[in-house]
Amino acid sequence: MDSPATPALVRRIAAGVAAGFTSAAVTHFICLFVFFLASAANPEAFRQLNDYFLPSSLLLFVLLSLIAVFDGLRRWYIAIPAALVAAVLAAFAGTTIALGATGVVLDAVALEFVARSLAGPNLAFIIFATLVTATLGRRVWSLIAGGKLDSPRIRDRRVALVRLPAGNLADGIVTHQARVGIDTDLADRQWDEYVSALDEHGWDTVEVPVAPDAADSVFIEDTVVMFGDLAVVTSPGAESRRGETAAVEETVRELGLRVERIELPGTPRGRRCPQGRQDRVRRAKRANQRRRHPAAARPGEPPRLHGRRGARVQGAAPEDRGHRPAGWDSHRLRAERG
Repeated sequence: MDSPATPALVRRIAAGVAAGFTSAAVTHFICLFVFFLASAANPEAFRQLNDYFLPSSLLLFVLLSLIAVFDGLRRWYIAIPAALVAAVLAAFAGTTIALGATGVVLDAVALEFVARSLAGPNLAFIIFATLVTATLGRRVWSLIAGGKLDSPRIRDRRVALVRLPAGNLADGIVTHQARVGIDTDLADRQWDEYVSALDEHGWDTVEVPVAPDAADSVFIEDTVVMFGDLAVVTSPGAESRRGETAAVEETVRELGLRVERIELPGTPRGRRCPQGRQDRVRRAKRANQRRRHPAAARPGEPPRLHGRRGARVQGAAPEDRGHRPAGWDSHRLRAERG
């Protein structure tokens, strides 16, 4: 069975390749067009120009794709210098390859000529590559990857992930008590009040797409655990809950978080307790082998509405839900400052 993260990983790679290809191709054709016009539209010059710039454009494609895959295009102050460095490297190496292909001996004199070309014909290539990547390339990456451009660093925000209660909330898992009825209208009102309280207390609420057939999906803290800018996507033990994680993972990726996963047969178990950052991450990576939940800290608490469940979605279901103690702040994930 494919990993639930496979679509997200494929999209990330596809976004990087598409952004790199678009930036390199547009840069290549702009250079051809500009120099073709400068040569009085000589058809023979067009072929020579293509042979000259093609190696540089191909190398630019590879370098920009790698930069984009590793999230280097999300923020302009990283994308611009990264694109500039990639363009310089591509121009130098590409021109060297183009000269070598013509039979020129690549000695010190030839390399000096290549270096001087960076302030000559290749300067236009470098400028165009940087501008195209910083504008069109970033847009292409954002469109395919689903990442927001120039969004604030997650550590500089107080973020709470929330998820609407499913329509079949009454069918949620019951472990310790007999099942009783749930007032779904009351649940929806309490959820709205909960989200409003988070907003009023300065939290930036981000809504994960609703899972209409996943009764327990409102309990979003079961599907991902936060360690600063690292999101650990869990592997729910109940088969009915395993479909909840895909949209959650997609949302935290769009927030710019790094993502790790607990894979089956590992499942979240045990209590979350504060420990040092390195120990928490180490435990998270061992969880797949030992079937233990990663020990997780709560670096920041959102406003507690009441000491009991009465003001939260669980309050619509009496204490029969059983898998959360009274006072547990539900459907909450945090990415706290520092």
